[in-house]
Amino acid sequence: MRILHVIREVTDGGASLGMLRQCIDGPPGFTQTVASLRRPEPAALARFARSGVEVIRDPAAIMDAVRSCDGVQIEWWNNPEVNAFLTSTDLPPCRLLLHSRGHFDAPYMCPSALLLSRVDLCSVTTPGAAGNPAFVRARQAAGLPPPPCVYSAAPTVSPPDRPGPAEAPAGRPGGEIVFAYLGTVEPIKMHRAALPMAAAILRQVPTARFRFAGDGTLDAYRREAEALGIADRVDFTGFIEQADAFLQAADIFFYPLNPFTYATSEKALQEAMAAGLPCIVFPHGGIRDLVTPDCAAVVDDCAAFVAAAVALARDPGRRAAMGRAAGRRLATAEHILHWRDHLARTWVRLVDRPRRPRAALAIPRGQLFARCTDTAAHDLGSLDAEAQADFRQVAAFVTDAYGLDVPSLPGGALPAEDHR
Repeated sequence: MRILHVIREVTDGGASLGMLRQCIDGPPGFTQTVASLRRPEPAALARFARSGVEVIRDPAAIMDAVRSCDGVQIEWWNNPEVNAFLTSTDLPPCRLLLHSRGHFDAPYMCPSALLLSRVDLCSVTTPGAAGNPAFVRARQAAGLPPPPCVYSAAPTVSPPDRPGPAEAPAGRPGGEIVFAYLGTVEPIKMHRAALPMAAAILRQVPTARFRFAGDGTLDAYRREAEALGIADRVDFTGFIEQADAFLQAADIFFYPLNPFTYATSEKALQEAMAAGLPCIVFPHGGIRDLVTPDCAAVVDDCAAFVAAAVALARDPGRRAAMGRAAGRRLATAEHILHWRDHLARTWVRLVDRPRRPRAALAIPRGQLFARCTDTAAHDLGSLDAEAQADFRQVAAFVTDAYGLDVPSLPGGALPAEDHR
């Protein structure tokens, strides 16, 4: 069977890497090709080429691939290019699977019933997303069955030898404790209090060091670290190729995400757990489907986050035990362990559906966001000022792509008549 993946743009981001993993390490019996609606990033395109995965860009070639393949998997999060492909394009007879790589709990990340009516099936990448009330209403209105979960598993990282309970980590002069963060280093991802929390931890654990790996607004964070007086204990390394080597040089995974995070399968967190690291997290997005209290410090607020970090820094035995539990969790979680089987079953269900054409809908570009988004999924007016600020930081991931300004949306949502 031939599966075509349609994505907004091939990049080094989590959605592209998750798609690449499916292509090179997915179930047998399927031939997979990728269509990038925007010009792929050169380095990412080279990564796909080295892996033997074909990426097509020409619009005519994409339509030919849609016509000839057995099933089309739409790598979905809310963006204008993919939504225009689904709603404003004359598609030949085909079978479409909307595979959501964004969490429906996140701002403006819930698809509308109209958008869902354009596909044959929907799948999610974390179990908790399927139960989002707004999504349940939208998919029922579109006549879609409950979505299967096809987890986006990170590549296996061999756990390093962790120190025993009474040992200090080797190679850490002066008892240094390294806190590591891996992922996008921007307010759309990271909690606004990440560096103030680091400063609070350093006041109690002066031998701590914080290392942030990932692309983002690094200069702004460097300035914030300077203002907090912790610049000499905080490093921003930018994007790294070898996540396992970075994580093996750490003692604790420091992962404070924005409460409205759009993340689902949490590949960075998976990699940290596979590396045998104890993790400190908030229970937001897909995190709550991945960790358990024995393999991570799961906390509800910033004060508890700091307290958990200090406690772990002072207790090598607990760090080692929690790191071992994290590795066991990855080795036993059903939705992670059997993701290939879940993917194969989902594609077989898709191919069992009859092919049908989709005539383009007359949706002006300026109305695409409103028609494709269930903006009523969030009541921004019910949030306090800090929560509204957090919401807007993450919402920018969607609204910036459409050229929208979040504060201009009344109450955080468009009027109902605009998105029926």
